Amino acid sequence: MEEPTNELERRYRRLLRWYPRAFRKDVGAELVTTLLDAAEPGQRRPSRRAVADLVKGGLRQRFRLPIGIAPRVVAVLAALVVGAMGAAAGGWSAWLTSPGLPGDAEAKQIIGTAMGVPYDHGLNRSVGLLGGLVPPESSSPAYVGNAESRDVPGSTTDVVARRLTAAGWKIRPAADPPLGSAGPALSASRDGLVIWVRWMDIPASAEPPRTFLSIEIVQDEPALAPAGLTAGWLIGALGGWLFAAATIYRIRRQGLVVQVLAALLTTGALALFLLPTLVAYLGLWSLGQPERYLQPPWAGYVLSPLHWLTLLGLAATTTLIALSLIRPGKAAATAPGPQPAG
Repeated sequence: MEEPTNELERRYRRLLRWYPRAFRKDVGAELVTTLLDAAEPGQRRPSRRAVADLVKGGLRQRFRLPIGIAPRVVAVLAALVVGAMGAAAGGWSAWLTSPGLPGDAEAKQIIGTAMGVPYDHGLNRSVGLLGGLVPPESSSPAYVGNAESRDVPGSTTDVVARRLTAAGWKIRPAADPPLGSAGPALSASRDGLVIWVRWMDIPASAEPPRTFLSIEIVQDEPALAPAGLTAGWLIGALGGWLFAAATIYRIRRQGLVVQVLAALLTTGALALFLLPTLVAYLGLWSLGQPERYLQPPWAGYVLSPLHWLTLLGLAATTTLIALSLIRPGKAAATAPGPQPAG
């Protein structure tokens, strides 16, 4: 395309950036000429209708896929995989706004409030996702304190609920007992924290059989978490579709050998991302289950050994991108029609 000669032409060419590069290369000059021929004498700006039409047409070209089932399957899978990654990234970012856990002294005071007696025993602090590792049942770092029920006067759900309410905690709706709980369980929230109280039974084979309280303090879900998850998924899904469309068209301009390698890399990358993506969607589903421990959507990408699948999948995707950017030779096959490759 030649350099623009007037202001209206420059504006039209800037609007053509909404279209893929290959489309601009093939028909951009002709389209600008047609638009200029239809312009009014002395016109310096595109009309609102022309702007809307060009933007809409550009987006349609970028989302467009080649004819065939395979490109559509790849685009849908890419949208789902990258959407899950986007939700994981958005959710992780939202959790970074959490105020964090209390120190040991405050944690012991909270546990003592629930028990009704001072608690001065050890604390088991799990290293949570935000610290790099993943506890088995929690979405955040946690403090856990245990005490035998016989050492805790009146250790019933109603009594513990009254103690917590008097201390300013808000009792949450009734829920199924969490994993590992042999008896009833309750939870309450305050100041960005959630406290879980569980009644645990020592196996009957133990001497003597007994029950103890397990009290766990975790971070509450930040207010920004739903928005972060939703926005991350939408951005990721749209980006995955656009990436698939652009890459497919670029690969179709390459030779047969590159196309075969690209097909193998695409299949391998999708296979590697399968399990982490399933874990991510299970995590998104679990967020809608009231009062259960969260299995965050980013767990599948950081859990060992699942994180190796993610790394290998990213390596395969990077190699695929490099292949798509190779300039096709003269003998390479080219795809007919507009090319939505940015």
